[in-house]
Amino acid sequence: MGQQQILLIIVGVILIAIAVGVGAQLFRDQAVDANQDDLRADLIWLAERAFKYRMMTIVMGGGSGSYLNVTDRDLGTSDSLDNEHGTYELVSVEADEVVIQGTGKIGSSPWIIQCAVDGSGNKTFTVVQTASF
Repeated sequence: MGQQQILLIIVGVILIAIAVGVGAQLFRDQAVDANQDDLRADLIWLAERAFKYRMMTIVMGGGSGSYLNVTDRDLGTSDSLDNEHGTYELVSVEADEVVIQGTGKIGSSPWIIQCAVDGSGNKTFTVVQTASF
């Protein structure tokens, strides 16, 4: 084999290694972005559950126009608000607003997103921490 052929093989191997590295990085970035989308979807669902609690009467197990006594159990199906996307918790509960925080499960520094729900059911999202590997 000539020197030119060996050089082409080495260049080819280097290019393949770079392509694999870039592909792996793109895959990680996509996973992080997908986790953010999943957290937001779960927070919307939990916010809707909180607003449903607010609108229900006390007799039906609701808050009769207030978020004050809402608990994790009112939002989820068990005592824990945890799934494959993240862990969720009530951060702040006031009469006219509740704040739910979601912490992702992907990355060494995962997404932390908060969703505030006002008395009309309007939702406001705040990214507390962006995810990274």
